[in-house]
Amino acid sequence: MKVIVKILLLVLFVLGLRVVAEEHHEGDDVPLVGDEDVRDWVEALRPHQVEEVEAKLTQHDFEDWPHSTTENHHPSSTTKDIEAKLAEIEAAELVSTKEEKNRLATLVHEQQHHILEQQHHFQEQQHHLQEQEHHLQEQSSEKKMLEDNVHSCQEQHNAIQHQYNTLIHDHNEVKEKLNELQIETNDLAHQYNELVDQHSGVVGKYSTLENEHNDLQNMHNQLKVEADESVSHLSLEKDLLLEKYNHLNEKYSEVNSLFNTLEDEHNALHDKHNEL
Repeated sequence: MKVIVKILLLVLFVLGLRVVAEEHHEGDDVPLVGDEDVRDWVEALRPHQVEEVEAKLTQHDFEDWPHSTTENHHPSSTTKDIEAKLAEIEAAELVSTKEEKNRLATLVHEQQHHILEQQHHFQEQQHHLQEQEHHLQEQSSEKKMLEDNVHSCQEQHNAIQHQYNTLIHDHNEVKEKLNELQIETNDLAHQYNELVDQHSGVVGKYSTLENEHNDLQNMHNQLKVEADESVSHLSLEKDLLLEKYNHLNEKYSEVNSLFNTLEDEHNALHDKHNEL
């Protein structure tokens, strides 16, 4: 009985070592226990144990055996599970039927292949986890870069927000000044309209004065023509009067001469009269 337990323990421990070797040396070939080794210890079993051992091996799937997908898998846990299963097997009664032994050996061999498949699946999972870890590291770097970019963008956003607030403040000041200028423009427009009205009045007065000036100018021209005609007529009359004056002056000279002569004669007569 102890020999069988030791053989089974050796077989399962070798399988456990292969799991550990597969984890730490991916791709290394660790030799498995062959069919002859299995048959040797199966031959030592008593006939009535075969069915119960087979039931135990069939009932406990090797997928449930500890083969953690973490990187820190330790063989001590596998050894404890193996010892627990051996304890269950030790409690079973041994059988000696060769046919049952061969069937049990075949089942163990199939379980060995199933373990190999599970080990291969575990290697793929481990490789996948390593790729995921590498991908997570890359994502962590990208996340750090994105966080830096977000922080930089946040600073730029704050700067732009500050500039925007400053522009809004300046815009409001400009808007107030524009409203003041609009009021001044309205006042100037009102004054301009008043000046336009005054200018229209002045233009109207200017037109009236210009018409009056034209009328006066026409009257002046007419009076000038009349004055020129009068001057011309008066000049003719003056010439006639001057001629008459000269003629009368000659007559006056003659009359005066005659008067003087008559006066002399009168005086002479007067003297004669006085003498008489």
